[in-house]
Amino acid sequence: MKLFYWSLLVVVWSACQHSPEVIPIPRPERNLTETGENQLPVNFYAVNLMARTSVNSLTISSSIQFDNTQFTIQEYGFCLSQTDSLPRITFSQHKRIVASVRKIESGYTAFESIITDLTADQIYYIDPYVILSDGRILYGRYNQKRRTTSTSFSAISFQLPQRPPLQPIQIVPRASVPTPPGASNTSPIPNFHQFSLLKGRLYSFYPTGALQAYDANADRWEPMADLGRNIFGTSFLVFPVDDKLYVYSGLYSSSGGTPPAPSMWEYDPAKNQWTNLGNSLGENLLQSRYQLSADGKAYFYSSYPYGVLAFDARQKRVDIVSKTNLLTNMTRTMRSFKQLRPIQIHRKRADGYLCRRVLLACVRKMNRRLARHTC
Repeated sequence: MKLFYWSLLVVVWSACQHSPEVIPIPRPERNLTETGENQLPVNFYAVNLMARTSVNSLTISSSIQFDNTQFTIQEYGFCLSQTDSLPRITFSQHKRIVASVRKIESGYTAFESIITDLTADQIYYIDPYVILSDGRILYGRYNQKRRTTSTSFSAISFQLPQRPPLQPIQIVPRASVPTPPGASNTSPIPNFHQFSLLKGRLYSFYPTGALQAYDANADRWEPMADLGRNIFGTSFLVFPVDDKLYVYSGLYSSSGGTPPAPSMWEYDPAKNQWTNLGNSLGENLLQSRYQLSADGKAYFYSSYPYGVLAFDARQKRVDIVSKTNLLTNMTRTMRSFKQLRPIQIHRKRADGYLCRRVLLACVRKMNRRLARHTC
């Protein structure tokens, strides 16, 4: 009887104490099932590899569309192998990399991981995967859209190039670029400088027509030949082609009706001289954005006319560029920069799952719309 009362006292005393924080105990992992080809409506999209030049690591990301009320996704990740083009997370020799979910919206989920301790020049195979609530594993290589067009499946293969050791850099303050006065010596308006690099020298163009060049040895800006025309109030572009600088200027509209045709000027640093190229230049560049220059041409993405435009510095003319010509020019440009080695992707597929848009440093400025023309 005493034992009963002592037991009751202990229970009452325990109930009066504050309950400690409950730490959940991880449940044992459900048995995983390798299903092979995906039988459910699941689609992986846009597997992207991004590497840093200073360390042997990369960031990999992907996204997935999965609309199924019967099952939920318990885990997102990537499977890595050095030898098997069909990596599987149930194989102990293959690395299972659990990803973090970055974004979820309207049936689409984006996820990514950072892979470290990679070996340069080693070929790797990597594939995104998801684990469903019933333990089934679905892989990107068995993408539903590919099952109707292909019977051969494989993961992405890549390798990191050998990189020379990087030296530490030091950021040193330099002379600020002067802002010229406005019309009739009015107060200068900052933040209108347009910078371009010509023959290893930095130039600054200001829409009053002032051009300045930076002397790195003396740490100072030197005035160069003036354009001789104030283009404030106009829409203008400043861009380099080969060893010369170009200024394109025009108006969208005019109170008198049709605006005048845009004009272009060419600056030759060897002669420190401007040349007026007139206004019979072909296509209009006013609704365009400069992207890059290569092989004597400057490329622009245009919203009207929609597409890609190119200015030929030899012909002094702007024309619409067809997709075929753009691919040819971009390929030639990329080959000329072989010393800048990117992540090497050994397999390129035409569908949305594994389309690799690996561009070199010279074309990284291109926006997404222009990049679509190169795939």
